[in-house]
Amino acid sequence: MKALLEDVGTRSGWRDTPPEGRARGLAFCFHSDTAVAMVAEVSVQDGRIVVHRVTASVDAGLIVNPANATLQARGSVVMGLSSALIEKITVKDGAVEQSNFDDYPILRLSQTPPEIDIHFQSTLETPFGMGEPVIGPVAAAVANAVFRLTGQRLRELPLKLEV
Repeated sequence: MKALLEDVGTRSGWRDTPPEGRARGLAFCFHSDTAVAMVAEVSVQDGRIVVHRVTASVDAGLIVNPANATLQARGSVVMGLSSALIEKITVKDGAVEQSNFDDYPILRLSQTPPEIDIHFQSTLETPFGMGEPVIGPVAAAVANAVFRLTGQRLRELPLKLEV
């Protein structure tokens, strides 16, 4: 765990001052024998949260195919961001209102951060899961960055700033 936190801190520039109007948040997740340390760099523009960069250090054991593992982890970050920022199920009169993707918002490619940096460390020679564990810390890293930037603790998804 310590090695992952040190690695993500170095790679994300944690100790450096972020660009003006931005802040970084850190989160950690351990799930299915996979550990993930993540830093999100965010700003607030026109009252909405904008994620500029996500850096993750992942220990999923033996990485059999690094290219595929990187793509899986990046996709998981995008899924986590979509859940953290815009996805929402609503219920009216006991029924779910959303029926398909035309009325259920998901993050579009144009809304994803330009930088999603994934780095692997392997402490064991057994491969572990890659998908779900990387989703875990996304919302927490974004929420922690928003807190550092605005002083607001966001505790519900999707994350929304109080006006």
